[in-house]
Amino acid sequence: MKILHLSAYAHRGGCEKNCYHFINGSPQFTHELIVLGEEGPMSEDWAKLPLQIQHLHIVNKGMMAFRKGLKNHLKQKKFDLVICWSTIRLPLQLNCLNNVTQDVRVYLGNPLGHNPIKDAVLNIFFKYKGKTVLMGCSDYVSLTYKTVPYFKNFSVKTSLNPIALPSQFPQKNIDPGKFKLGMVARLDPIKDHATVIKAFALIIKEIHVAELHFVGEGVLRETLEQMAVIEKVQNKVFFHGDVKNVYDYLNEWDVFVYATTPSEGLGSVVGEAMANGLPCVLCDLPMLRELAPKDGLAIFFEAGNVSALSEKIRTLFKDESLQKKLSKAVFNHAQANFGIERFVKDYL
Repeated sequence: MKILHLSAYAHRGGCEKNCYHFINGSPQFTHELIVLGEEGPMSEDWAKLPLQIQHLHIVNKGMMAFRKGLKNHLKQKKFDLVICWSTIRLPLQLNCLNNVTQDVRVYLGNPLGHNPIKDAVLNIFFKYKGKTVLMGCSDYVSLTYKTVPYFKNFSVKTSLNPIALPSQFPQKNIDPGKFKLGMVARLDPIKDHATVIKAFALIIKEIHVAELHFVGEGVLRETLEQMAVIEKVQNKVFFHGDVKNVYDYLNEWDVFVYATTPSEGLGSVVGEAMANGLPCVLCDLPMLRELAPKDGLAIFFEAGNVSALSEKIRTLFKDESLQKKLSKAVFNHAQANFGIERFVKDYL
């Protein structure tokens, strides 16, 4: 089977990582990758895979220049399947795939966040004649696309994001003299690092050995660093920025904390924390309930509730048996539900 992947960017985001996992997890197929935008952090990772890759630098051009650039590049090419890892200018992406493939999957990483009327209008003039299936990363995301103009014309399915699963329970590097809390996420407005920092300011008053670690980079870094100063916890809050191997950090933490907003589609890093056997304290939003659908897989707190988060973490700190129970349960859950082989099968 010959598969083409269309990625808008080369960021280290969820869709780019999922593209990487899909290619790496299906070496029996022939893969080609077209990045519509510029080179980025994921370009280096993709380059290590056995595939052809090209950056077209057209994602920020006008619509007609965008369409012309992609269409010209696809001339004379044929693929059994094309996966669009972004909905950016989706009608134009699909229109360029006429005579290229009859089978397309479109990854949906976040809830519908734009007015689809423009897409519906573009579709009038630039149609695609083949089969298109939208692949939501969660039921929460899928539901936002099912009944709106343009997108309601497609089939919609859900496939949870894949995780690179360890072959066995990871070897930990825990410091017994500290209690390390960690969160992995872009420092972005769709996340909620602020609630975590404010809760930590309450936690540290009782748990003096606690530390808070953030992995990820983004536009809110300076704002969040200033918040840590205002809350007088700057010496206990660590910003590590983007890292190549998040598991190196997960292995050093006692508890994984995740606070976000309804603008997020899933939160794959929660799956990575589970795969690493980390007890998870998560804000209670629908997409995170899909990652931990049963009792005993996570501790939930009301989204945005600082005191509730601090209380949940204090309770967990005092109960080592609960920490161990959660650790084992989430590792087994991740092994059964978050594998790359399952993800590839869903798309095929």
